[in-house]
Amino acid sequence: MKNLYKVGIVLLLAIAIGFYFYRNYKSEVVIEPLKVSSADAPVDKLITRVIKDKSFDKKNGLNIEFSYTAPGETVRVISEKVGGVEVGSIPTLSLVEVNSKGHDLVAFAPLIWGSLDFIVDANSHYQSLDNLKGARVAIRPKVSAAYKSLALAMKVAGFNLEKDYRLTFGSIPDNLASFFKKEVDAVLSVPFGGADLIAEGKVRTVLDLESRWRNTTGSRMSFAMMSAHKSWIDAHPETFKKVSRVFLEAEKYVFEHPEIVADYKDMLGIKTEKGLEVAKNDVKRVIPDSWDPEVHKMAIKKAIEFGLVPNIPYDDFFIK
Repeated sequence: MKNLYKVGIVLLLAIAIGFYFYRNYKSEVVIEPLKVSSADAPVDKLITRVIKDKSFDKKNGLNIEFSYTAPGETVRVISEKVGGVEVGSIPTLSLVEVNSKGHDLVAFAPLIWGSLDFIVDANSHYQSLDNLKGARVAIRPKVSAAYKSLALAMKVAGFNLEKDYRLTFGSIPDNLASFFKKEVDAVLSVPFGGADLIAEGKVRTVLDLESRWRNTTGSRMSFAMMSAHKSWIDAHPETFKKVSRVFLEAEKYVFEHPEIVADYKDMLGIKTEKGLEVAKNDVKRVIPDSWDPEVHKMAIKKAIEFGLVPNIPYDDFFIK
């Protein structure tokens, strides 16, 4: 009985000590708040929504507050630290333009591959960029990242965007409206944007620009990345490691689980089950699953070759 009593005392002590350390350990786990800017665009928000809905931030000790701005404003927001933002998305070519003006942004994670395909009527004779020459094409305004990326990809493929095509410029909704009114022959696609129409057989895509880019450069076309100010990274190295993990884990998750687009079909503008299947198949064309700075540097290298961005050293603009 005496031994049993001693065992009981030991067990109670062990439980008490365990509870003490558990409670103190839990109290020391701090979830750190962090503001991150993002474009108010469907694909960008797919990643940010997954981060919050799947708690990728909390799992890494962060509580990320995303602020969304129009795509044309993202560069200003992150470069000028609007609202105290030190971390945010940035178009790949804009990274060079911004840093040429004295900013200290560095890229640390992928975000979106370039969308290099055109939507044409399913019954049209357009099959490639070659026989699309001379056609009326609706694209984003010249100041946009989409235009700059497209102009670069065209030059790499041996085309001159402004000379070889009859261009009209507008927002994505305006361009699609012009296309459906038959005012233009083709419109620059946006990721998942034409999924329902493609599934219904009303339109199809001209995809050879992407294959030409790959064949020429040996890599994918980088469109947007996650960036942070170097001064902030140096001052907050542990927080930086956390946010870097958050985006790499979330991107890989979406890449490996394309079916997740079904949870965000309304946000992505997808209304049909067949459209969802098209979108699922597009996930791996749109979302990167790993971070290799050399792939993203290729877009900058080519842009410098064609005089589209300032010719300045850019190796230090990336963190592995």
